[in-house]
Amino acid sequence: MIREIHKFMNSEYRECMAQDEHSATASRAHRHSQDAQNSGPATAHETDEAWWRVVDRLALVFSDGGLSRMPARVFAFVLVDDDERYTARQLADGLQVSPAAISGALQSLVSVGLLAREREPGSRADVYRVYDGDVWARIMQQREPVTARYESVLREGAAALAPGQGARRLHESAEYMSFMHQTIRQAVMQWHEYRRQLNLDPPAGSRHPS
Repeated sequence: MIREIHKFMNSEYRECMAQDEHSATASRAHRHSQDAQNSGPATAHETDEAWWRVVDRLALVFSDGGLSRMPARVFAFVLVDDDERYTARQLADGLQVSPAAISGALQSLVSVGLLAREREPGSRADVYRVYDGDVWARIMQQREPVTARYESVLREGAAALAPGQGARRLHESAEYMSFMHQTIRQAVMQWHEYRRQLNLDPPAGSRHPS
């Protein structure tokens, strides 16, 4: 019974989130349309409902994957937009949120390696960009030290225990982490080769230093 209630509540939550996403997109498009009429030409994307729908849907997926709501929206915006670098003010204006909300989101995204923070020569304002053109492979690579650490601690634990179910579970867990560590490394290497075959590398002038 409890499981059925949780299932029902989860489906209701997902439906509400989808409705909120649709409403937010429509409301934003309407608001920007009014702004454009009142204050002149709109800036890029302001009245592009389809563009904002992509941002909103990506943000929802990222949020479901573990990012908090505002970092998810910022990361979705940066991925979808054509610009390469942004100040915090530009992101706040683009998403129409407060600078304080953007500040916390940027700090979170930088800390997990999704965005990089830089400072242009002669400027006092930080700028932010996607950490790497191959961002998903870099995220996978960042998991390698974590799985290696898990494996080490699990093996030490298994060796310290007397033979039994606990030691067996720790040994199996260590083997799983070892397998995942090697799999991640191989997958990233295969992806790099596949990426070259698809000619997905950005133009040389748009590359960022790692």
